Amino acid sequence: MNYKYNLHSIGTENRLYVLKCGKGFSCYGFDVIAKKLERFKTVFEIKDYPIGSPEMYYEYMQLIEQLRNTGKRYDFELNPRLIGLEGKRIECVMYGEKTRFIVGRSTGFIPIHLEIKTRRSSGGDGIPYDAPISNIKVLN
Repeated sequence: MNYKYNLHSIGTENRLYVLKCGKGFSCYGFDVIAKKLERFKTVFEIKDYPIGSPEMYYEYMQLIEQLRNTGKRYDFELNPRLIGLEGKRIECVMYGEKTRFIVGRSTGFIPIHLEIKTRRSSGGDGIPYDAPISNIKVLN
């Protein structure tokens, strides 16, 4: 797949890459891609491009394609505070609010942690790598 062709425009006022997506559009934030590339630099040699440039977007998408083609899984996006707690119900403070959930893990070659509300849930919300999580208690 050639990702260069799905970049529709660059919205500098909203700091978004606007992408063609089927018959509509989707967006990717400048800062989101910049943070991801910064984490990837710990393992891969990545060039520095100005935030919001088409070159930064292309660099990110080419790297993702290379990672996909290795057949391996990469843990760059797992929240460091939750590693090892997968499958456990926890109570914690996240974004300043107390919450309880089961720590899940998505599938795919770059998994993320998931906030699964109950054992009956069929999925959950993604938890960002840098989500502010504190006061973690493992529950029964």
